[in-house]
This record gives sequence, C-alpha cells and structure tokens, in this order.
Amino acid sequence: MTQSVDELLGRLRDVTEPEPAPPSGNVPTWAWLTAAAVVAGLVVLLLRNNRRRPRTPLSPHAEAMEALDRLPGGPSLDALTQLDALARRCLGRAHRLLAERLTSAELLALVPAGAAEKWAGVFAATDKARFSGIPLSTDEWVALVGQVRTLIRDECGEPAGPVGG
Repeated sequence: MTQSVDELLGRLRDVTEPEPAPPSGNVPTWAWLTAAAVVAGLVVLLLRNNRRRPRTPLSPHAEAMEALDRLPGGPSLDALTQLDALARRCLGRAHRLLAERLTSAELLALVPAGAAEKWAGVFAATDKARFSGIPLSTDEWVALVGQVRTLIRDECGEPAGPVGG
C-alpha cells in the first residue's frame, strides 16, 4: 500500500498557534531571596565544619610553655595569678591532680617529694606576693619566670595514672 506524495501532503495539518505556557507560580521575589540566603548559609556551615579539625590536646609541657610565652612582660598581681595558675595546671596534668582546687600546701603534699621541693619556692613567692598585695620587683619576676620555665622543662612530663586528689 503505497501512497503518493500528494496523498500524504493532503493529510498534513496547517501550522497551529503556539501552545500557551503553563501558569506561573507567581513566587514573590522575597521568597527567592530568602531561599538563596538559606542555601548560601548552609553551604558556608558545611565548608566551615569540614575545615575544622579536632585539635589534639597539648602535653603539659607544651601547654605550660605557651602560657609562659603569653605572660605579661613585667610583674603585677595579675601576672602572678597567671603564673600560679599555669604552674598548678602543669603540675596537675603531670601528676593527675586537681591542682586548681588545692592550696599550695595541699598540692605540694600530693606531688612526689622531689618535685615538691623544687616547686615550693615558686608557690611561696607567688603566694607571698599575691596575698600581701605587694608585687615582685622586675628582677624577682624575671628570676621567678626563669625558674618556672626550667621546672616545666624538667618536671612537667606526661601523666602516669588516673586523676585523683
């Protein structure tokens, strides 16, 4: 059954009008801007969380050395308080003690005898100056910070047992 070209052309329809576009949702501009802002905020949060790496805790030695470097350059009651706190933190981490909650005498009684003898002068100087309200001289301050730096280098190793105190 072969059809001629004329028959086929006769069956073709004429060109019709374009079909109407589907109805628009008429979403207001503010809704598009809000959606774009939310998406941008989520992208920023995802990128930030992916860049953050868990920070490994510093050793007592490294933490104390960083704190020493941040101490004020000269003697003051605030500087003495910071020095006392970093010495306690270092000893507490090194010997697994809650040193920040202990008096100097209690702390020195709980650390090994050799360490207690070495640190006793530091705590005596900080306690005397802090509780009397009379700061150290610049020379005394420099000597005390040097003594603490040496003690941290020699004494504040890694902890050996469970926390106690």
